[in-house]
Amino acid sequence: MLKNRQPIRRFSESLKLKIIAEISKGKYTKGQICDMYGLCRTTVNDWIRKYMRDDLMNHRVIVQTMDEQTKVQRLQK
Repeated sequence: MLKNRQPIRRFSESLKLKIIAEISKGKYTKGQICDMYGLCRTTVNDWIRKYMRDDLMNHRVIVQTMDEQTKVQRLQK
């Protein structure tokens, strides 16, 4: 059964690698690629993980001062 009556699309390995290469070169952002090819961001992120290109993943960085760290620690207790 089709989910939401949408056809199941399969992408070739060469297309997946081409899309990852375009992102890594900085030619397009993930959002632009998704719009161009009608992809979901989750799909693109899955391909990035599949081909072990963690450098293309967005990573959250938390910057805190010492006062903020101690305040968080007090609140956690």
